[in-house]
Order: sequence, then structure tokens, then C-alpha cells
Amino acid sequence: MSRRFLTIFFLVIVSFISRVLAVEELDNVSPEYLTKTYEKALASFNQGKYEESLNHIRHVIKSSMRDYRLRYLAAHNHWKQRNYNSAEIHFATAISVAPDQASGYIDLSLLYLEQKKWLLALNQSSRGIRVLTANNKPVPAKLYNIEARVHLYRGDFAQALAQAQAAKVAHLKYPKEQQKSSSVIKDRLESIILEGRAQVGLKQFDEADLAFSWAAKLSLKLQDENPYLDNLTGYYYESRAASVNGTEKKSYLDKAIEYYEKALKSDTATASLKQKISTNLARVKPQ
Repeated sequence: MSRRFLTIFFLVIVSFISRVLAVEELDNVSPEYLTKTYEKALASFNQGKYEESLNHIRHVIKSSMRDYRLRYLAAHNHWKQRNYNSAEIHFATAISVAPDQASGYIDLSLLYLEQKKWLLALNQSSRGIRVLTANNKPVPAKLYNIEARVHLYRGDFAQALAQAQAAKVAHLKYPKEQQKSSSVIKDRLESIILEGRAQVGLKQFDEADLAFSWAAKLSLKLQDENPYLDNLTGYYYESRAASVNGTEKKSYLDKAIEYYEKALKSDTATASLKQKISTNLARVKPQ
């Protein structure tokens, strides 16, 4: 039996099985059934069974094509599988259904950031801020953080600083109990790191020193290693060293080496981050 025949036979069998096992798409279910199916889809998502989760959604989505929960969860399932176009479509639909829900703008912006589509991320975060403000809805600090990140990538340090500081103001508007949650503290930490990075770009070194010191305290509060912060702190000291001479220069370079080495030793640093840290360390450490 030829290899070509076996390949065709296999494809026919797969096609037949796919039709037999196709998801039944219901177009008229009760709200209670819809909610139960959504909960099944969410449980599958949380277990990492993304295609199974999507099948639950496909089962009922015809009954409610503009259900925010279904669209938002479908977007995340596609995102996990790196089906970026499908994720984008579902996020966009979710936003059109509930334009006053901040999560849609945040996650679609982050989806664009992951793909290095800086302008699309900036447009989406700006739209979110504009729409939420017009609807008298609170603007999450995360949206301002996204704006700051994009401006940093583009080298616009003044705008990055303005957005990072806007994020800090947004944090103060959260209820006091919410401010204590780890997710809010992480967003706050991100705001301060972004602020410090922008200040380094603007050569506002004294202000950057305060920002990175504050960030270190928040990081300790989270009780997590933060090689990203350590790497940026090393970069701050390296940049400051370039602005002075003599013993002061050596002191800053020594601090840069200390933080780069600390970041490099972290077990939580990704391979790509370690590569960046190694490059930074090689630049400042005497051979």
C-alpha cells in the first residue's frame, strides 16, 4: 500500500470523525442553560483545555451572539493557542457589546503588545480611557500603564512619564481594601517601574532613584523575585554612571554590576530576559 494512499485514507478518516463529533450548535437555549454552559467552558479554560472550552462556547453562542462572557472567554482561549486573529475578533465583539467594561480594552491592548503592534495597542488603550471617562466609569491604572509602556518602546519618555504618573493617581481612587490586593499592588509596582524607566530616559536620576527604591519595597511586599526590576535598576545605575566621572562613576558601575548579577541569578528570569541581562552585564563588567 503506497504512502500516498495511506495519507489520503488518513485524511478521509479524520474528516469523517470530525463531522461525526462536530459540536451541536444550539440557537435557542434558556439563560440558565447558557450560564451553566459558560461555567463549563470557564472550568475547561482554567484546566488548560482551551479547545474543549471553545467547544462549550460553540455549543451555545448562536443563542447569544453578543454575550460578553462568551466572547471574552473565547478570545482568551484563542489567545492561549496564539490564534491572534480570532482572539482579536472576539475581543472587538466583546467591546462592542459592553463598551463600559475596561477588561476588553486592557486585554486587547495586551494582545497587541504581545505581537509588538505598538500603535494598535496605544489606539486601543487610548480608546478605553476615552470611552470609560465619557461614561463616568473608573479607568483602571493598567490602561495608563499600557500607554506608558508603548511610549517607552517608542522612545517618548515625557509621555511615558505622564502616563505612569496618571496610573499612580488612578491607584489612589481604588477602594482601600482593593488597594491591598496582590493584583493591584502588581499594577502599582508596574507604574512605579515605568515611571523610573522614563525618568532615566529623561536623565532625571534623583527622581529615578526614588522610584526604583519604592519599587524595591513594593516587590518585597509581594515576596516575589523580580529579575526584571533588578535588571532595570542595574540599567539606572549604569546610565547614571555615564553622567559622572571619577570615584562616583565607579561606585555607580559597581552597583550596576551588583544588580545585573542578582537578576542573572534569579530562577524566575526567562531565557530571553537572561540574555538581555547577560548583554548588559558584559557591557559594564571589566573582563
